[in-house]
Amino acid sequence: MKLFSKLLILASVIYFIYFFLLLSFSSLPMNEFDGVLRLLSHYYTSIGLIPYKDFGVVYPPGYFLLLGAIIKYSSIFQRNLMYGIFYFFIFFIYIKLYIQNINRDKYFIIKTSIFIISLTLVMNLFFYYDLLTILIFPIFLITSGSKHSKILWFVYPIFFLLPFIRWDFALIVLLISLISIVSRILLSVEELSTNFFQKIIFCISFGFIALYLYLIKNSAVTEGVDFFVNIPTFVIKQYRNLPIPQFRIRPLENMMFHTTAILFLSFFFQIFKNLKLNNLKIKYIIDKHIIFISILLLLSLLPYTFGRISFHHTIPIWYLLIISYLFIPLKFNNFSIFAIALSFIPFITFYKNNINNFIPRINYVQNYYSQNAIECEAFSSVNAGSVFIGRTSYDYFDYSNAYLYYLYKHLRPATSYISDEPGIQDSCKYGEIINNQLATSKKPMLAFLATNKQSGFSNNKLRSCGKIESYLSQIKYDILGNCSSYGLVYEVRLYQ
Repeated sequence: MKLFSKLLILASVIYFIYFFLLLSFSSLPMNEFDGVLRLLSHYYTSIGLIPYKDFGVVYPPGYFLLLGAIIKYSSIFQRNLMYGIFYFFIFFIYIKLYIQNINRDKYFIIKTSIFIISLTLVMNLFFYYDLLTILIFPIFLITSGSKHSKILWFVYPIFFLLPFIRWDFALIVLLISLISIVSRILLSVEELSTNFFQKIIFCISFGFIALYLYLIKNSAVTEGVDFFVNIPTFVIKQYRNLPIPQFRIRPLENMMFHTTAILFLSFFFQIFKNLKLNNLKIKYIIDKHIIFISILLLLSLLPYTFGRISFHHTIPIWYLLIISYLFIPLKFNNFSIFAIALSFIPFITFYKNNINNFIPRINYVQNYYSQNAIECEAFSSVNAGSVFIGRTSYDYFDYSNAYLYYLYKHLRPATSYISDEPGIQDSCKYGEIINNQLATSKKPMLAFLATNKQSGFSNNKLRSCGKIESYLSQIKYDILGNCSSYGLVYEVRLYQ
């Protein structure tokens, strides 16, 4: 048993190091939609374009300030190398928190292996974006009762920066901290001080103030709030109304939601058993702070999970459940062990279907995107002042090919709406804004307009207001030719 445990933890460490090297040397593929938009944000920021004024994305500015304004962007390879260094730093803090706070029982080695493997899994799936979506709740859970004050000074800056990365999760942590303080006062729980929660509230509050001051400095308060609060929360709805995936053995990824649901029920069953043993006293939950925080965090993740039921969107709550099982003082029973083991099964298909992604290929990301856009690169010699990537019709939803903006990064984007999102390009409100921005863009304007649509979207029909199409069809233009990229055929136009 000891030999098996040692081999397991050795394998998990090697697994993480290998993943770290793949990421650092740009061997892992980048998401063609969110990943490229973040890449564009890094570049545009580095050359002095104003976020949410000159270009807009549905992410808070923390996603691109670090590798755009603070560390100047130079290449995809350099950016991914910085990502790798940043993740290694986060991993060091995270593993330090784990070692200092985990219960060193007879299952310590196995727990540690599960911790490293699950951490590497989520970092593998979210390495280009939203890493704090996965890690911030577990970090908050672990540190909420930590008595090792030195490591916490590395953690507090993370909570200060959280509004710049996930403003909604920052609000959740802020609210839970307030609830924790009030509940301890009302129920006279003296076991733990409220100093930690007070410091978290202080850090997050100043983070929101800093975010507001940043937007004021760029004269982009209205635009910024619209892009990363209003649009993702209220506007983009059409493609989020997805049904619960059917339970099928093939592919196993479809099981992710269901296996996580079993794990969720197993966890709360264990909580209920402990409550029953303590005469259903809520004070027991408050007193065992980590159980209390875990319950609040898990419940707060339900809207995110049900917002778009998919393999990736289920992972945050799955990972928080795994961390909760490792840290909370609950006894494992056979059903809990079965639920934990079952929840890892969907990853088998993911790795099987993506086995080629784990072959070392230096600067693969840059080469991959260049090969898929080589036809459209033929127009790079055209004399133009701005570039627009769009479609001839917005009566359907399709992912935009944001890499074409990166391919023509020497040109300013003609509008601030560099991504096609359902509820934006097809609407009258935003269509009118984009129409006006196209009219005032620097001419000549080079336009790549998709004439076909990709297959695979079950909910891609929209009713366009026609504002953008009206401008693109009525203003004089020259047709320069056609090109194809990522399955889309573009008509290339030059607007004078």
